Amino acid sequence: ALKVDILAALGAGAGATKRVRRRLRHGIVIPQIALAIVLLVVAGVHVHALMQIEQADLGYDFENRAVLNVDYSEPQGQAILIRTTDSVDPQEAQARRARLDAQAERTRAFYTQLFEGLQAIPGIAGVAVATDLPIDAEPGSLPYISQDAFRSGGTDTVGVSASRISSGYFRTMGISMLEGRDFDPRDTLTSPRVVVISAGLAGRLWPHDDAIGKLVAYYPPNPQAPAHQKPMWYEVVGVVTDTDPILHSRHGNPEVYFPLTEARLFSTLRVVAWGHGEPSTLLPPLAHVVTRVSPFAVVSG
Repeated sequence: ALKVDILAALGAGAGATKRVRRRLRHGIVIPQIALAIVLLVVAGVHVHALMQIEQADLGYDFENRAVLNVDYSEPQGQAILIRTTDSVDPQEAQARRARLDAQAERTRAFYTQLFEGLQAIPGIAGVAVATDLPIDAEPGSLPYISQDAFRSGGTDTVGVSASRISSGYFRTMGISMLEGRDFDPRDTLTSPRVVVISAGLAGRLWPHDDAIGKLVAYYPPNPQAPAHQKPMWYEVVGVVTDTDPILHSRHGNPEVYFPLTEARLFSTLRVVAWGHGEPSTLLPPLAHVVTRVSPFAVVSG
């Protein structure tokens, strides 16, 4: 590039000395070389950052997992929802309550049959059902408080993400159980309310004590909210590793997990499965099980 006679090309000509021509050539080429070096350095920094993100331990494993979205809602479901502010005849309210309870029972039956059918698919090494996955989490969206803090008059809460999950979810997602137990058949709508929490939440609520056996509750900041006056307590039966959702906080996302078997109603589920072959080959049998269990279920990949 330095051998090109730039002055001649620009028509500057014949009267310019060799020194002037050399300076002009260097004045154009050297900044280009410097800019190219800067761009290479910036590109190298970005590549290094991307490699760090790619190799980062997010606390869960999403590789080689097949994911299926399931929307479940009965056509008459919205018509029978009851709000506490409804001013209706007591008998009508009781009838609506009965229909809502019946719908909740059908919803739980759908989940039970769905989970059993998914587990029976040939080639499935692990399968789980959840309302949300780690990548869906909204960090710090729900305030929770420990019973110890509540009894001492404290009002400090910890913002957490919450999801309802099936048994086997932690194993399927590669989330390690640090202490306690996973959800199992003993956790039902009529059994004591239980949760599994992340290690980060356990450390913030009980920094100097074991979390197993302790109680937590949703505690909204509004003093007029009923839940603020009478919290619904859940016993901690397990503690798992933290997860770091992509593009969210790299310091862990406090999480509360509820058993799906204790849910009354839900509309959207995420099915996660993995096997020994290509994940895409699991999607057709997963979808077949869903549509076989209920005609109200809509499947999307």
